[in-house]
Amino acid sequence: MALLFAQKKKIIICHLFMISLMLTTLLDAKIPLPSYAAQYSVFSGDGSQLIYVNAMGTEIIKIQVKTEKIIKRIPFKLTTGSTLLAPTPDGFKLLAVHAKGIDVIHNGTGKVLRTLPHPSGRYDWRGSVIQQNSNGSLLAIPSIRNASPKIYLIHTGSGKIIRQIKLLQRGKIGSIGFSPNKRLLAYTQYSGKKLILYLYDISQQKQRMRMQIITTGDSYQEMIHFSGNNQQLVISGVNQKTIKLIDIQQETIQQLPYPYSRFTDFSADNKSLLIIQPYKNTLTLRNIATGKQQINRLSVNKTDYLTTVIQTRNKTLLAIPKRKVKPKEIESFLWIDARTGKAFN
Repeated sequence: MALLFAQKKKIIICHLFMISLMLTTLLDAKIPLPSYAAQYSVFSGDGSQLIYVNAMGTEIIKIQVKTEKIIKRIPFKLTTGSTLLAPTPDGFKLLAVHAKGIDVIHNGTGKVLRTLPHPSGRYDWRGSVIQQNSNGSLLAIPSIRNASPKIYLIHTGSGKIIRQIKLLQRGKIGSIGFSPNKRLLAYTQYSGKKLILYLYDISQQKQRMRMQIITTGDSYQEMIHFSGNNQQLVISGVNQKTIKLIDIQQETIQQLPYPYSRFTDFSADNKSLLIIQPYKNTLTLRNIATGKQQINRLSVNKTDYLTTVIQTRNKTLLAIPKRKVKPKEIESFLWIDARTGKAFN
């Protein structure tokens, strides 16, 4: 009898525990935490200020580059279930996407200026890579979860669809990039284990180039950067063992052995590549014509967690947020002269 009572007691306790767990889950589900893209920092147009969002997604913070002092904290509130996207390159607005559309948030007030509709009418691009052009006027959004996959180019001021680029096949979009002159859109698409690079002429509304690329690692939202003269582009990824340097005019490709590059872009004079490899804590300046390289060590501690590289519009200055894994708030910045590759205080 005592044994039977003990068993019933255990069953009752177990049921109470399950009910408590279910109630906790339901309560937590009412307030989902926002998620964030990797890039949520930007320099002001003149490069004198750096604008970023705190780890909790509750404040826009502006700091003076020369002194690293906080100029202003602007509180803001994201719509429930939002994913924060990269701020516009002019530093004036933040973009946040959710089930009902894309919120355009003013960096100076934290207020939502407008909510743009999803280009296909529904949030069918969740988790896809997107990109803005150089002044933030256009947003490229892929929609591949339907019978007719497309990349939509929408105006961030009005939400109007400017172009619909029809994709030749279904498949994950790896990366998207606009040329500095805003005429060309490059994107990569995975077909099985093959990576295809497409170059689309926005003004002429036609495909300009198609190139198959050999991948050297796991695919995960690689980055595309164009040279300032719009003649070359580079593709890099933190999970790739090489970076891909592509000559648009000659339609040739070079695989350069710089594994797990967090950031690769052209120098301001278009003569070199700037390559940051966090696992080595190095920034390499590689001359494109000669292959000569200058390797600079980044002065970071073993406990520093490097995830983002921010660049001024004129490509002369880089900022790397230094943060501990726990907590995730930015503690300081590493400032780098992109012309020399050397850090400074």
